[in-house]
Amino acid sequence: MTMKSMDLKYFTFFIYMCLAIAPISDNALFDILKIASFGIYVVAVTFPAMKKNKFKITGLAYWYILFFLFAMSSYFWARYNKTGVFFYSKAMVQILANTFCIPLMIESEEDIYKIVKVTLYVLIFNIIVLLIKVPISQWGTERLGKSAGIEPNTVGIQMAYGALISFFFFWKSKKKNNLLLFILFVFIALLSGSKKAIIIIVLGILVLEFFYTNHKNIKQTIMRAVFILVAIIATGYLIFNNATLYNVIGSRIERTTSYILSKGDTFDNSTRERAYYISEAKFLFKNHPLVGVGLNNFQYYIGSIGYSHVAYSHNNYWEMLSCLGLVGTILLYSMYFWLLYSLIRNGKSLKNNIGSLLLTLMLIFTICDYLHISYKGILQFALISIVYCYNRQLYKKGEDINESSKEIN
Repeated sequence: MTMKSMDLKYFTFFIYMCLAIAPISDNALFDILKIASFGIYVVAVTFPAMKKNKFKITGLAYWYILFFLFAMSSYFWARYNKTGVFFYSKAMVQILANTFCIPLMIESEEDIYKIVKVTLYVLIFNIIVLLIKVPISQWGTERLGKSAGIEPNTVGIQMAYGALISFFFFWKSKKKNNLLLFILFVFIALLSGSKKAIIIIVLGILVLEFFYTNHKNIKQTIMRAVFILVAIIATGYLIFNNATLYNVIGSRIERTTSYILSKGDTFDNSTRERAYYISEAKFLFKNHPLVGVGLNNFQYYIGSIGYSHVAYSHNNYWEMLSCLGLVGTILLYSMYFWLLYSLIRNGKSLKNNIGSLLLTLMLIFTICDYLHISYKGILQFALISIVYCYNRQLYKKGEDINESSKEIN
């Protein structure tokens, strides 16, 4: 599907997502545009479904409704800042809407390909925004986006997802434009200085290769493995030998590695501070294990004890355990683990199709939630909604096969 061939529902989704996750600092006009695009998207998707009596509340929507209501209800037991519970409610309402809207947009596997391609177009749009917002002369002088007030880690993670999606389409089509797009996403991810982005790309490619390839063809498997290995080694060489890349990412990887190997004897403020936040989150969970101290209240706790850098815990698992306890954490991750179990169980059905990419993304989300906060991530939950829809398609195919078998018997 090209930009020209998008129908209305995909086009409104594209516009909404472009504005929802664009690397742009909020202002009054931009806020109005985001709200307007969100409203138009929801109406464009839900109204035709209601008109045709096809509007359904899926298990995905029920899941997120339960989590959302529980998270918002933590206002009543929040210990450090009650109104802070609602700080990310705008993003969470959008995630909730997507759990209704995205399943309404997907009726076949072809629709899965369409919406994944639209998501890729959204991430390409983000590259264009970065080119406009950050002068080329500043690229490589510091972590990309920092001077423009854009969070570099967010840029890096978005680019990493773009790299994985474009890599999948390159594997599938062998088209050079997908390979060039993959290289561009990787390059920008490196310039963001995000270590998480590097982990997502390397781990994602390895997992995607494992699930996508038919390993019965030994020659093809070896060739692909050599290609990936050479690409990883070449990228690593550039990171540590190119002055620009070393400045923004190589030195950060070096400090973190040294810190881990020396068991904390060397200096790496980023890793040390992350470990401190997690230790404090563990302390809160130990004292409030069932329902936590209230959504988003970890950072208010950090402020209350006088720590100089007030922030969230930098770890979604411990953020959830400390803020929403076992109940909230189980509610959130029940869908993650159910989707993983269901997709892995149908592993043979994923070969050579988009299911291998979606399973890879689901594994990446589950693993990398240990490295960042994701419960308010509109892009991540839009992709999880797509994973759910693909899994639903697999289930329907299984039902069709079973029904056919019964008729034959």
